[in-house]
Amino acid sequence: MTDVSTIPGPPCNAIAATRRAFYLPSKNSSLFVWLHTPESSASTHHGVLICPPALYKHVHAHRSLRHLAEDLADAGMTVCRLDYDGTGDSAGSVEDPDRLATWIENIQDAIAWMRKTQGCRTISVLGMRLGALLAMKATHTVPVDNLVLWAPVVKGRLFVREMQALGLTALPAPIAEESNDIEAAGFVISEQTARDLATLDALTLRPQCPRALIVARDDLAEDRRLLDHLKGLGIETQQTRQPGFLDMIAEPHKTAVPENAIAFMTTWLAAGTLHDDEAPAVCGSVPATAMNAADYREQIVVIEGETELFGILTEPNALVANRPLVVLLNAGAAYRIGPNRLHVLLARQLARTGFRCLRVDLAGLGDSLAANASSENNAYAATMFRDIDAILQHATQRLGASQVVMAGLCSGAYAAFQAAAQFANPALVECLLINPLYFFFKEGMSLEMPEVKEHAAFHYYARSAMRPGKWWKLITGQSTIGIMGAFRMLGRRFHRRSREECVSTSAVLRQIDAAIQHPERDDASGDLKRAAARRHLAFFFSAHDPGYSLLKHQARQAVKSLTRSGAIDIAFIPNADHTFSRRQPRQAAIQAISQHLAERYIRAETG
Repeated sequence: MTDVSTIPGPPCNAIAATRRAFYLPSKNSSLFVWLHTPESSASTHHGVLICPPALYKHVHAHRSLRHLAEDLADAGMTVCRLDYDGTGDSAGSVEDPDRLATWIENIQDAIAWMRKTQGCRTISVLGMRLGALLAMKATHTVPVDNLVLWAPVVKGRLFVREMQALGLTALPAPIAEESNDIEAAGFVISEQTARDLATLDALTLRPQCPRALIVARDDLAEDRRLLDHLKGLGIETQQTRQPGFLDMIAEPHKTAVPENAIAFMTTWLAAGTLHDDEAPAVCGSVPATAMNAADYREQIVVIEGETELFGILTEPNALVANRPLVVLLNAGAAYRIGPNRLHVLLARQLARTGFRCLRVDLAGLGDSLAANASSENNAYAATMFRDIDAILQHATQRLGASQVVMAGLCSGAYAAFQAAAQFANPALVECLLINPLYFFFKEGMSLEMPEVKEHAAFHYYARSAMRPGKWWKLITGQSTIGIMGAFRMLGRRFHRRSREECVSTSAVLRQIDAAIQHPERDDASGDLKRAAARRHLAFFFSAHDPGYSLLKHQARQAVKSLTRSGAIDIAFIPNADHTFSRRQPRQAAIQAISQHLAERYIRAETG
């Protein structure tokens, strides 16, 4: 086993790499794929297929897997990272039948494609968590040269039990329904998929490869069972424990790229390249940048500007003129598919309703690269407004949209709210604000929602003030905050209210330009009025989210008057949490948003 301190650095002859996104046919469907390639003259003809983890870990690990692909390509390898059918940006649903067999075939089709069209003489497969177990199963019948198993799931039945436990502990509690499906961290594992996954056991699989690397987690006790199993099959196997796994799969805005682990895997794979001076035969086929499904179609969109923005445009098969284009912004630092794949599901439902929808990554998030590494993964970067300006310009000039509806969840709702308040572009006709937690932000503010927590605490103690028993606890020192803490909380509360009442709401809307930043002052009431003066606003709040209480606290009178006048709409989604991690509330949110847009724009077409 290799000690972490002796990790070799990346190859010193790093070379420039390029990337492109496309759709790969597999099992009568379309897989979304990123291909990272070195300069052709320096290519080693070594292809690496990255098999991501499934479900929520796929969303959380997206950033690190992109960095891994970039580093491998810089080292001269051709790298393919794919979304399995029904996951990520690929066609289909995770609830479709035969998920296990389909995912195995997806991996095998991608291997065949790399051999045929990219001329890869050396093929390596790198899988993370469940992706590692799938890679072992796929290479049971399709031989490869190297196999990398990163924090692999060893037994499928234990993975299923983990997902069941995760589903049972999550809040809000699931609504009773006649189904044995598992809901875990926002994703559904059907009864069939769970049953099929439970049959997988890495200790019984016989992958066809001469070399294997197991990259174990350093936060768990060492487990040598898989190492001994692969060595027993005659496979030259090495096991190393590497740091950074938990930080890699943290909530997207908290993730950290495990540089040590990536460097070790890059060096190990580079050493396994089978060098061949003979030029490989390359098919040269052009990958598709669009895909068609029965009730929608999707295409890849690149928005040029100070930094390139990457997005996916979902359209109805039969376009309807004059309907607005819906733009979905990132929710926090989750990439464009959204938490729980919400944005994909919403975009495709909107296409079925007759609306085009663009899911886009802002700079530094997802696959839209930041200008510099230090600004990566910042969900509230001030460059969001520059990017929104570029999106609006692209929508009107390149996509032919005369009207744009901008939508966002959490940080995306904040971005849409401030765009509504500050932008003068008349093409922006409406903003859909889903569970906003901030209406004002400035650089350096914490993302741990201190004001949200304080607001919830204030209401808790306000309710407690009506109960004599709580007063006794406060007086006798048994309360968590104590008497002085209660006075400080009350003081901050009234200081904020007084400050808000003193802020003028008559400021003139700033003219749009690419230099718009976060607002200079905290004025939710004034911003709300300025936004509603130019465009419609629709709020969608989860029943278990504090956003509506925050909005009322910061702009109570404006909310009342604007709701009464019809300038803003407010809807509530029952039994839903912040990211709609349960299936029924998620479907209810999608339905509510689709119905709102249909009533505003389709009904208007019929008079």
